[in-house]
Amino acid sequence: MSNKTKQLPKSLQILAWIIFIGVCGDAAGIVINTIYANFIDPKFSAKFWNHTDLAAVYNYNTLSFVGITTLMSIVNILKAVLFYFIVKMFQDKKLKVSDPFAEITKKYITYFAFLSLSIALFSKFASELCKWLNNQKIDVPSIEDLKIGGADVWFLLFFVLIVISKIFKRGIELQSENDLTV
Repeated sequence: MSNKTKQLPKSLQILAWIIFIGVCGDAAGIVINTIYANFIDPKFSAKFWNHTDLAAVYNYNTLSFVGITTLMSIVNILKAVLFYFIVKMFQDKKLKVSDPFAEITKKYITYFAFLSLSIALFSKFASELCKWLNNQKIDVPSIEDLKIGGADVWFLLFFVLIVISKIFKRGIELQSENDLTV
């Protein structure tokens, strides 16, 4: 195996750690800001996480504010869980470049697929809530600013990962048959 092939998992692990830490920071910031704005200082909704102004939503209806911030929290927590599993996969050294068609690899790909589906669904719910609030003439920041955009991309990732999971399943079956013939 070449040196570049050996370094690829380590590079991916470092990248996964960086993304995991960033997404955890976003998730924690959104949760803490939600709690603070709801229970301590409602004026804080004007300076929400990453300087997002949700004061119009809060002033319109606190239930809408709680709904949108809860969906934001769920989406970001699910992203953190996804990257946690990626980091864990590398930490446990379960991913082997020399033996890609292992049952654990298929299992991880399936986990990633369903986490992607969950992120897509909650992102879609959140973006639909934002669209509804905009139709009510409430000034809502963009879904990108709220970190809930990209539901279509998460749906696409889900379908791609499901297809890859099925390919790995077939690869495992073929490898098992090959091992039995030898």
